[in-house]
Amino acid sequence: MNKMDDFVKYSFSSANSLPMKVLVQLDVLESIVLNKMVFPVHVQFNPTNKCTFTGKNACSFCSCKNRPKKAEFPKEELMHFVDTLKMLGCKSMTITGGGEPILYPNLYSLLWCNRLASISSGLVTNGVLLDRVHPRAFDYFLTWIRISSSDELGSHVDFEKWLETVDKVSSQSKDVDWAFSHVLLTKPTDVPIRVLRLANKNKFTHVRFVNDLLKLDEIASIKFLERQIKSLKIDDKRVVYQGRKEYTHGSKKCYVSLLKPVVSAEGKLYPCCGTQYALKKPSLRYEPSMCMGNWTELPRLVYEQRFFDGSNCVRCYYDEYNKLIESLLVDYKHKRFV
Repeated sequence: MNKMDDFVKYSFSSANSLPMKVLVQLDVLESIVLNKMVFPVHVQFNPTNKCTFTGKNACSFCSCKNRPKKAEFPKEELMHFVDTLKMLGCKSMTITGGGEPILYPNLYSLLWCNRLASISSGLVTNGVLLDRVHPRAFDYFLTWIRISSSDELGSHVDFEKWLETVDKVSSQSKDVDWAFSHVLLTKPTDVPIRVLRLANKNKFTHVRFVNDLLKLDEIASIKFLERQIKSLKIDDKRVVYQGRKEYTHGSKKCYVSLLKPVVSAEGKLYPCCGTQYALKKPSLRYEPSMCMGNWTELPRLVYEQRFFDGSNCVRCYYDEYNKLIESLLVDYKHKRFV
């Protein structure tokens, strides 16, 4: 792998990574450097908390298992919500969970609103319901689709059928960037290898391997999987190895909270997608004490540049982003002397 491949991988990850995606967007840099304003370029939206994996079939590693599982964002607020994001300069939305986004009854309405507002959409799904959506719809509405898998996937679904569905749908949808995000658990299986083989076959953009965030100390080093893949002589140029065992304490000024905030199915606003496990005792839901208000308050927070106070966060994966934005907000002297 050459150095350029390393930089390309920044396209597909933000946690624990150099914030290249901020540096290459001139409008974002201009807003921060010249106007001293951080705006929500990217919003992560959880439209529903309903999931295909529930009860005894729920994922053991689910970081939001204590969420209100029936919550859904009201349809009547969708247009106002998206119009507000557009007004604030939002460029993209990750539609995620929470629950399983394809279960959201108003998904098409949301996708249409985003398209009309020139907001790019990405989708995170467990892949179970992929065949309910026509591949042309994926091509028309979505920039990328990331499929969540795990070592215990076979205990939730017929794995062979699931793999066949993902293979079929992803091969039919040509204009979408497909990817996997796979969670490694304490009992290794052959699922990561089979997922990677499929990703290579259908030319997915990447496969991200991550550890179970709730049991970081119990999971074998992600280097073990890397060695296994190489020993099998499987091409791993598409792999992002992201162990997540390295993190920092939160920042007093959490600039990420306005750059890429999260909106929950209840319409609440949160600083990032990691509030479920940010505190010493993980709440396994979007942490109520970290709620920044209702989504309707976002314009005021942006206008007043009221960043979330992350002093109590014991686990933060966006330290590089916060450091970069803080440095960009400074008025440098002799800045031509690089």
